[in-house]
Amino acid sequence: MGGNEKASHDRRSSRPGLILQAVVAIAFFMESIDGSIISTALPVIAASLHVAPVQLKLAYASYFLAMATFIPMSGWCADRFGARVVFCASIAVFTFSSIACAGATNLTSFVIARGVQGMAGAMMFPVGRMILVRSMPKSEFVRAFANVTIPSTIGALSGPVLGGVITTYWDWRWLFWINVPIGMLIIVAGLICVPVLKEPSSKFDLWGLVISGASLCCLGFGITSLSGGHLQGYTALLLIAIGAVGLWVYFRRAASQTAPVLDLRLLTIATYRTGIVSGFVIRAAGAGAFSFLLPLTLQVGFGLTPLQSGTLTFASAAGFFATKFVATGVLKRFGFRRVLVVNAWLGGLAIGCLALLLPNTPHAIILVMLFAGGLSRCLQYMALDTLSYSNMPPSATSRASTVASVSKQFSTAVGVAYAAGMLQAVAFLRDVRIGDVENFRWAFLMVALPAGATALLIRRLAKDAGSEVSGHRPAG
Repeated sequence: MGGNEKASHDRRSSRPGLILQAVVAIAFFMESIDGSIISTALPVIAASLHVAPVQLKLAYASYFLAMATFIPMSGWCADRFGARVVFCASIAVFTFSSIACAGATNLTSFVIARGVQGMAGAMMFPVGRMILVRSMPKSEFVRAFANVTIPSTIGALSGPVLGGVITTYWDWRWLFWINVPIGMLIIVAGLICVPVLKEPSSKFDLWGLVISGASLCCLGFGITSLSGGHLQGYTALLLIAIGAVGLWVYFRRAASQTAPVLDLRLLTIATYRTGIVSGFVIRAAGAGAFSFLLPLTLQVGFGLTPLQSGTLTFASAAGFFATKFVATGVLKRFGFRRVLVVNAWLGGLAIGCLALLLPNTPHAIILVMLFAGGLSRCLQYMALDTLSYSNMPPSATSRASTVASVSKQFSTAVGVAYAAGMLQAVAFLRDVRIGDVENFRWAFLMVALPAGATALLIRRLAKDAGSEVSGHRPAG
């Protein structure tokens, strides 16, 4: 075969791969934009559902708790029923739950619909990645993952602004209606383009999933409802107690299992333990508390429109995007330990400085502060994620990824509950309405403290921790 013929053959053979990447990329885009678009609309949705904005913490919690519960079974489901079936089914459930969100008439129906969306998202992302890994040659991995990551990043970046536009000029329910045509398109394309990829399934720890999932849900909803909600205080405490006991039972049971659904024995690896524990606190503060408090502060506290709020929030997302250009060089120059310790304090400071904002603060200053904070938090996320796997045996990577994914989702739910609790506690102690600007300032300070305090845990790392990954060589 001549050179021109070979090149033509390569182009033809790559077309199915590009179509498959496009299907997965659109699905990731839909899920990413759905996760970021709703934050800007919180006060408007709350008014429409006739509840206080802080009560929407339950909708946040249900989404991320559902993801934390069902992520561990995504791989087994794909092997058992086929990746195409599970992927398309997750898109279908996500689409129909979007319709349910758009049609919600009260908080309860909205919370349930968001929970179902979270369940679908728990299958969509891991199975989508699995489809690429199993369908593409290794030589195409970098290009393939770049092709699906970029649309996901664009979705996360544009979500706040798009949410502000839709909420300001149309109706918040269109935030969910737009998922319907996209979801239907992905389902049709997925049934045509996605291979079956059905593998012999290993024995799945179903009881482990039931115990851990139920325990996390009880614990998460208990914590979320403790600071005011639909449940009485004693009911919330009972849920927390049931969740704690359930997790203790799971830990005892998992210790004797050869393949537990969540293998916590991996936490004996120092770098992984630091990444998971510190990452839990950082994500609770950033992805959870910060993302919940900021739009409420800008709209309820400062009186901005959803569009103005979304435009300002975009600066934080832009800081995330900018991190990719500096992370590798910074880690190679200074190493994981030094970067993570210093950046933990800087990240906490960036959140704490938001307590200085006032309704008349120039928007340019807010943009700079949010951009810097986004840059710091994303650097911490990326560094902790990378550090977690720096000493992980290849055979344990899949189990480690499952624990990390569950931790990320659960931490977000806990962070929202913590922020709402601090906001309500400050309002109660000051005996003022919850939307008072001073309440938000104190809440940001309470969120900043644990974020900065993670530096104390990270300092216990060895100076050369993760050096093989970062390329840093400590002096001496």
